[in-house]
Amino acid sequence: MGKALHLAHPRGFAGLVAGFLVLLAAFVAWKGVQSQIGAERESLELQLNAQKNLEAERVARETASLKAALHVELLMYSRMVVDALSILNFECVENPEKWAFPPRLVPPLVFRALVDRVGLLGEGFQISAIVTFYTNLTAIISEAEKATEYAMTYGPPDKVLLPQSNPFITTHGFLAQQFRLLAANLATALNGLSATRYGITPDIDLRNLYGRNGKPLSQDAKLQTHIDGVLSRLSE
Repeated sequence: MGKALHLAHPRGFAGLVAGFLVLLAAFVAWKGVQSQIGAERESLELQLNAQKNLEAERVARETASLKAALHVELLMYSRMVVDALSILNFECVENPEKWAFPPRLVPPLVFRALVDRVGLLGEGFQISAIVTFYTNLTAIISEAEKATEYAMTYGPPDKVLLPQSNPFITTHGFLAQQFRLLAANLATALNGLSATRYGITPDIDLRNLYGRNGKPLSQDAKLQTHIDGVLSRLSE
């Protein structure tokens, strides 16, 4: 007869079962923890994405408001620049070296108030045109203020219009160059801020606006009906 098969001691078997159950419980607990961590991570990602979306929407709204405000102010300046440059173009045909008093322009309000947010507009030649326009505008305003202050301090208008009497007096030719740069940048800025092109208002008569050659824009082969187009033609 062969040897009888002896089963393991019941206690030993019970110990193995108990150990297995402990491992199983630990595995189940670990899986539960991992699931909880995954759920919390997913919830956190959803919250972060929601915050990013809200921030993106806020920036988009703020950028749109900034563009709209600057566009309105630039449209206001467009009429001033058109009138001034038309006169300067006409005067320069006759005598560009004729002495002239710097024109008084209204200081920018919107740009000064929102200058710290201009970065929202991003990058590009349109944004560069906006900054360049306001930089040159500020310089012209400053020169006009200095000329006026000097005139009020040191003598009557008929005296201070002489160049030797007022160091801030300039020439039609120099002013025309400044305003041509203003007009060119203003046209680019308007196009960059809005896809809508604004037509010239009824009170703007192209027969009374003069290009660089001294001829009315109404005789121009490239007749313009939008304000940005008029600015561009005056500046060329």
